[in-house]
Amino acid sequence: MPTEVEKRYGHFGDMFEALLKDETASAQWDTFFVVDNHWPADGCLETYKGIVVTGSASDSFGTDSWIVRLRDELAAAVRRRQRILGVCFGCQIMAIVLGGSAGRAPVGLEIGTRRGAMLLASSPKTRVEAWAYQDFILCVQGHPEFSMDFMDTLIRWRTANAPEALPQHQADEALAQLRAQPRTYSPDYVSTTKIKACSAVQPPSMKTFASAVVLLALIAGSGARELQPNYAPAPAPATSKPIADIVFVLSAEKASFPSSSTLELKGVSTTAQYYGAGARAGLISTPIFANGSAGAEYVASNGEWLNVPDAVLFSNSGSNNQAILLSLQNPLYNEDDKTVTFTITVLPADESALKTAHGVTNELVLEHADNVGTPLTDAVKPGTVLTDVALFIDENRESLKPIAETKYHWG
Repeated sequence: MPTEVEKRYGHFGDMFEALLKDETASAQWDTFFVVDNHWPADGCLETYKGIVVTGSASDSFGTDSWIVRLRDELAAAVRRRQRILGVCFGCQIMAIVLGGSAGRAPVGLEIGTRRGAMLLASSPKTRVEAWAYQDFILCVQGHPEFSMDFMDTLIRWRTANAPEALPQHQADEALAQLRAQPRTYSPDYVSTTKIKACSAVQPPSMKTFASAVVLLALIAGSGARELQPNYAPAPAPATSKPIADIVFVLSAEKASFPSSSTLELKGVSTTAQYYGAGARAGLISTPIFANGSAGAEYVASNGEWLNVPDAVLFSNSGSNNQAILLSLQNPLYNEDDKTVTFTITVLPADESALKTAHGVTNELVLEHADNVGTPLTDAVKPGTVLTDVALFIDENRESLKPIAETKYHWG
């Protein structure tokens, strides 16, 4: 980051503290410039409640000694299941740490996440813009810590001092796009809208990340990512199907199939997560969410639970990762043994079989067509048992509006 810009706005650690710090909690932030070999003392890193790995001008796949050590430290943190937020460089290095990949592409960056990670956002320039792994890692390629005022200043500085990197016509286009976002363009350092936009991509269990008692910021470097022309996401392709702008997530220790039309989740989580467009994210009690009885909160007036949604069941059991496309009906929650049973139909890897567009299920079908991603199982045998599972359920907000309680949840 240019020195004069940093003097005005602070370094990445300052920005993240301003974005995430909860003024009502006694949070402490410790910042370490690991690019300068400034590290926590031995045994200290594991005492932190969370880790933020920020942006850098360096390559996450580089061989500099500090990058190699950082990858090792983060791998140890993953084994401890410490909560980690990775941004830009941090997003890329976490993909590598988890067994994925990161590298330069003809346009933008190319990131490949490990099997079992969930894709949260894409753009025409970068296929993996945001992703999450289980309930303790969240990574984004963009910079939620950047305020609109900071971006305006940085664009103008680059044009004035490095026109070869950002020509005037590209800067003008970028500034015009920036000003076209009136909700977030503000001279304030971090606006309320900015914070809500950040929380939109957080799995709900990560929300407590922002108010952890102690939060460590690992500063990977002082350089900001090069601004690219035409960085605004292109409109989504036209489709006659409703957009899957909400996803529900229900995790469990095991999944079994008593028959080819029955799915039973065992050791199910006490809450279901939901998140999606419009900065909506939160938790729902599993007994409430998985109640398929007539008149229940998530049963429509036609008697169908969530209007018979499409879903994908991911199993992340060691090297035997797999995914199954499903249509779900008639959930039955058993409080005594913490199980949820569904009536299911296994769906083919064909987008025409899906009810919504641009959802987790659609992404799985596209990956299957390209022979990448989690292996897709197109049939289940009665008696099959899977471990460490998560059920991702695609839905469309408008289609849920007839359900009064659900409409209340989205505000």
